[in-house]
Amino acid sequence: MRERLRRMSGSGKCPRGERAGLSIESDNESRATRIELQDRIVLETRPQTASAGAPAEHYEFEVVGIVEDAQSATQYAVCYSERADEFIVTSENGELLDDDTLAQEILGDFLDQATDTEDDGS
Repeated sequence: MRERLRRMSGSGKCPRGERAGLSIESDNESRATRIELQDRIVLETRPQTASAGAPAEHYEFEVVGIVEDAQSATQYAVCYSERADEFIVTSENGELLDDDTLAQEILGDFLDQATDTEDDGS
């Protein structure tokens, strides 16, 4: 069940050599300021080699988990896209994490907790 995190970084570098833009959609009319479970993040990507008028691809990620750092109380959102079959990790405000090591650690903790919950039958 372990998935490898293939992040699309805020610097514009995506695993497929694409540029990324990000928007957050929540159930209410206003723009989300804090991510919640089941919010959707739409990631827009465009190949770096593509011309400015080239169409962008859109990937929708759903927030499937919120992970909190016990020491700092900082929250992170774990998001999954069925279409891309990828996870991303964001800050509580929906910004992609720049620190790949931290993102991997957060995703690993989330998947470990999910596996423990499955094993317990909860």
